Amino acid sequence: MILNSKIVSELKTYGLIRSLNDPLLQSPEGIATIAKKAQTENLLNDSRLKYLSKIFHNLLDSASKKKFTENLLVLDSQHKPIGSANWLLVRKAALLHCGCMLICFNNERKILITKRAENISDPGTWDVSAGGGANTVHPLGLKENAIKELFEEIFSATVEEIPASVEKYAG
Repeated sequence: MILNSKIVSELKTYGLIRSLNDPLLQSPEGIATIAKKAQTENLLNDSRLKYLSKIFHNLLDSASKKKFTENLLVLDSQHKPIGSANWLLVRKAALLHCGCMLICFNNERKILITKRAENISDPGTWDVSAGGGANTVHPLGLKENAIKELFEEIFSATVEEIPASVEKYAG
């Protein structure tokens, strides 16, 4: 385990863990429990979030470590950015985070919905046209993220494959 005595001391002081050997620190689910409790009690800050995210990622199996590398921007109860954390930790702990959604309409005002792929979260469920987590609250960054999600989810394209003619709309 990655030891940061200052953060561990803070986690103990606030009653989030009992000791360095606390069972909650031994599994991804335990780390998610600590993170959720810290956010609920307004005790989550950037350094604690980074520490928990690092421990969480190190506890994942090797396949999950490769798959879940993206970080999301975590928000406090006032929707102000706290810091970023591993995507899977944010999902497991149900942390308030930043994201974007696109809803595409055709000329008949019908909404394009998509069935989620089997290799992503919530496989096989119906969803809005496109969306995903974000690592910014800046409007231009969200717009750029939304375009990226649209191309990934609707056109199965990577960021590198987004046409330059479309990229101009992101800024």
